[in-house]
Amino acid sequence: MKYDLELLKADILDELTKIEELVRDFRSVESKLGLPQEDVPFYDRAARGFRHKFRHSYSFELDWEKERLLAERFPDAAALLRKRLDSFLMELEQIDEYLET
Repeated sequence: MKYDLELLKADILDELTKIEELVRDFRSVESKLGLPQEDVPFYDRAARGFRHKFRHSYSFELDWEKERLLAERFPDAAALLRKRLDSFLMELEQIDEYLET
């Protein structure tokens, strides 16, 4: 089981690294969250919005205010996810050690 656990840990840590990269990217645009929609540069609203909609194909318009409220919670949610996954991995290691004895 040790090798499977190591693979699982590596996969989880790899995904956490991706989320941490998103948090760093988010920090660069976080200051724009407090701006009214009309004050956000066209590129940020149009080009990025187009890319997002193109990739996710929503059948409805995204609401700026709802997106802003969710985005404001992103860094805290990412930190909480990291904390809980670290705890989960530690618990898996304890189970693995128990099973090996």
